[in-house]
Amino acid sequence: MKTPQRDGNEAGIVKDLRARGYLVQTLHQGGGVPDLIVSNGPRMVLVEVKDPAQPPSGRRLTPAQVRWHAEWRDAGGADVYVCETVEQVMAALCSRRVDNNSSSFGSDP
Repeated sequence: MKTPQRDGNEAGIVKDLRARGYLVQTLHQGGGVPDLIVSNGPRMVLVEVKDPAQPPSGRRLTPAQVRWHAEWRDAGGADVYVCETVEQVMAALCSRRVDNNSSSFGSDP
């Protein structure tokens, strides 16, 4: 399996979240697994990072990501959010998923 590609904005998001006291674990396993686990203490979310500098086609979820998100959602697993900025990740930690889809805070991936 090839090494999963990291989005150009991911390192900055991780650095900023950690500087604000958030617990962040990078995953990068491929196979549709989200990029990050982020916790603010009372809540934990899985985050798929997408780079807003990429064209819309480059920000879409891959088929593997769509399948992985659906499997975990349907099994009652952790919420998965698609985010482009640190502010979107922080908003995800304060929200609750209200639909049956992966939540997207970015530009329509």
